Amino acid sequence: MTGLVALDGTICNPGPFNGRIYDFTLNENSGALTNIFNKVSEYKEYVKNQAGVKLYRDGFAVLPFGFKDDDWLGLRKGQTSGSSFYGLRPDNTLGYFAISEGENNHLKDKTDRTGLISNEYSTNFITIARDYIIVSCNSFIESVRRSFNEYIRKNKQTNTGIKTLRDAYSQIRETAEVSSSYSRRVKELQEDVSNSGATSSRIIKENESLFGENIPSQALAALKENASILIKAQSLLSEIEGFVEKASKISESVDFIEPKIETLEQQLDDFSSLAAVGLTAESITHEFPNLILRINDANSAFKKSLERGMIDTNLCKDFSRLVSITTNAMTIQLRHISPALRYARESKESFDVCSFFEKQKNEFYDSALKGDGIAFTIECKNSFTININTGRFIQVLDNLTNNSVYWIKHRLKSDSFSPIIKIVIDKPWIYISDNGRGITPSVEESIFDPFVTTKPKGQGRGLGLFIVRQLLDAVGCYITLDERRNEFNRRYILAINLSNIIV
Repeated sequence: MTGLVALDGTICNPGPFNGRIYDFTLNENSGALTNIFNKVSEYKEYVKNQAGVKLYRDGFAVLPFGFKDDDWLGLRKGQTSGSSFYGLRPDNTLGYFAISEGENNHLKDKTDRTGLISNEYSTNFITIARDYIIVSCNSFIESVRRSFNEYIRKNKQTNTGIKTLRDAYSQIRETAEVSSSYSRRVKELQEDVSNSGATSSRIIKENESLFGENIPSQALAALKENASILIKAQSLLSEIEGFVEKASKISESVDFIEPKIETLEQQLDDFSSLAAVGLTAESITHEFPNLILRINDANSAFKKSLERGMIDTNLCKDFSRLVSITTNAMTIQLRHISPALRYARESKESFDVCSFFEKQKNEFYDSALKGDGIAFTIECKNSFTININTGRFIQVLDNLTNNSVYWIKHRLKSDSFSPIIKIVIDKPWIYISDNGRGITPSVEESIFDPFVTTKPKGQGRGLGLFIVRQLLDAVGCYITLDERRNEFNRRYILAINLSNIIV
């Protein structure tokens, strides 16, 4: 273990201790509600009243550990730092740590019994509890919950077998073919049931007459019951026949709507790509007026020098240097947007994700963000290779980066901090985040829908994240808002899953 205090080269061992930690769910689906509590509010109130991880010495409470909202294990800090959405939370975590006088004699109570005397041993005890035990619990909980969520998502796709519209079309056509065969069999069964019903009715009538064959009364009763069942079966089969006949013709509907949907998909893909180019162009050209103004000013000074018949060598050098800087900046901007143009969007290529981001950072984003003082960082945990059109991928990255830049600037108006955009690559995910205030809670569930924005009127169209979703959807990938929260208790990480294009 690291971070533990030592004396004379020996780590100060607080002694053995034990304990238990319980994590309670406060949602309405908890089984405890129906078994014990009458209301959800009663259950939540009970758990919150018991919340806290206490410290006991030989069965006696050591105050204030875990009592009266004391958070000695830093659960509240973990909740607001965004380190783990699924981790232990102060309001629904119960438990205790147990120490004893004999085994933990270096852990001394204060004279007023309001805590432990601060020494190397108590420091290590708290470090072990907080930085190792609680961190391990959080890591385990997060791993289980995220694995479970991923399993649910994949299981839904596995159960239905539908991942694309083409899969859906195939299933519908297959259902239509099966329904067609059922239609023939239903008609045959209808005819058999009708014949059996007619025969049963004839036999009943003959035996109810004076000249009947005198069938035993029990057999006649059974025969009447069967005749009644056959009548019901005949009615049901008639209904089923109508349903099966409609189902058998559903493939005709698919044949009608399939080309229309494919056309709409292509139009939406074209719209998303063109709109993304427009947004990217808009973001990079905001620097052009300043560049042009500087060139015009320098050109005016140069023309005045010529008119006076004076050629200032230093002025010429400065003007030449400014022209070179400007043309170089414009070349970088145009080179960045060029792969997204229509003629370049048709081709795909395979590339390493980490290498791609490093290249974009060095060639474009570092310089593009430098003027705003925003750092662009990349953490490559587990790289992978994908096959996609680079222009489409750049459009995705540009839209997300532009979104981050806007909200970072928005926070800078009121707060002083070091702005940063962070990219984390961990196969098959790419996580993009910034240290703005995060996503407004009211739009958490709709930020990828069109025209959803919390920007002031005239500053946002609500299309950026929608376009990102469409660009990714077109290649079978998706983007989601990660559950983790930042210091403002807001979700702030956008997670892109690229499983479908990994090679």
